[in-house]
Amino acid sequence: MKSMNPKFKMLPLLVLGMTLITFTSCSKDEDEMEPPVVEVADIRFRVNLTKIKATDTSGEGDADNVELEIYGDLTTSLTIGTTVDTRVLWSTVYEEAIRVGQNDTQLTGEAIFTVPEDQLSNSSITCAGELDENDGGGFSQFQGDESSTFTLAAINGTQDVELTFSDTPGQTSVVTYTITRL
Repeated sequence: MKSMNPKFKMLPLLVLGMTLITFTSCSKDEDEMEPPVVEVADIRFRVNLTKIKATDTSGEGDADNVELEIYGDLTTSLTIGTTVDTRVLWSTVYEEAIRVGQNDTQLTGEAIFTVPEDQLSNSSITCAGELDENDGGGFSQFQGDESSTFTLAAINGTQDVELTFSDTPGQTSVVTYTITRL
């Protein structure tokens, strides 16, 4: 058997050494471990405008007149820190006022807001509105500018919100919103 050239006797050892050095230099040290990525879940909330009704029409002056002709704006807002996102849920002008009696009148309007879970304690939803009543003949009466605000961390299911507009004596209307954590 021929013996190996002395120059190449160290070659297998050199290849093995280079492989080990390469392997260890490419692996991460325990000190260099990256922290686990924590994904923050988003939580969604739906705000529905559901109904309006007149709870007092005595200011209409006529016993047969048991309806209010309502117009104005109803909104909802999401506040996260100092950022506010406002959505109009219902809006109508004087000429298109709706007749509201003592039975529920359905209103439709919906907004869905998405909030990062880690911002819940720093977030709120506001339901608001400004309504007027058309008394006919071009005369309007201010019903009120009302709002109600809720911290999102306090909402776990569905919550009804009622705003009462009663700035004009004898003319009171109540608007109902529903806030649902999805």
